Amino acid sequence: MTNAPFIWAPAVEEQRLTVVAFRYEFELSELPNESVFHLFANSHYHLQVNGAQVGYGPARSMPSNPSYDAYDIASYLQTGENVIAVLVAHTGGYSFHHMPMPGAFVGWGNCGSYDLSTASAQWRCCVS
Repeated sequence: MTNAPFIWAPAVEEQRLTVVAFRYEFELSELPNESVFHLFANSHYHLQVNGAQVGYGPARSMPSNPSYDAYDIASYLQTGENVIAVLVAHTGGYSFHHMPMPGAFVGWGNCGSYDLSTASAQWRCCVS
């Protein structure tokens, strides 16, 4: 796992459904052979790289022992500008799959010299 922090939209009230879009932009002068991006969201998410759907989740696990997903995103990257987008929908409902807590997303990995972790100030978010 990682020590990257969970992030969420600031000042979001508890609602039945909250959707938050996260975005990380970076430029590559050359393509890496491999670039693995790991992520965990405590609710439903969709991962896109440069507009292409890469995966969705969450990883199936029990809240008491959460698991994360890992995606090799190298084949979705291009020279020049790149965008990683994660759309997280927090239902506000709780079950054995969702713990009673606010929405949260954590991601980590590297792409060349770029730190893709949620500790990076490069991540932006917007509430839908």
